[in-house]
Amino acid sequence: MRALGAGPAPIPQRRLTARRLADALRQTQTPALRERAADLGRRIRTEDGVAEAIRLIEGYAQTLGHR
Repeated sequence: MRALGAGPAPIPQRRLTARRLADALRQTQTPALRERAADLGRRIRTEDGVAEAIRLIEGYAQTLGHR
C-alpha cells in the first residue's frame, strides 16, 4: 500500500510497538493518503478479478503444455 501511496510504511513484526502502530494509524488520516486510497479502491472495484485470474491461469497452463 505504501508503494501505491495509499498507506503508511509497513512495520516489521520485530519492530512493532504500540507507539509505532499508533503513528502508522495516524498517518492514514491525512487527506492526501485517504484520497489516494479511495482512488485505488475505485480502480479495484472496476476490475474483473476472477476473469483476470482465469486468463492468467489458462495462459500459464498453456505454457506448461508447450514444454
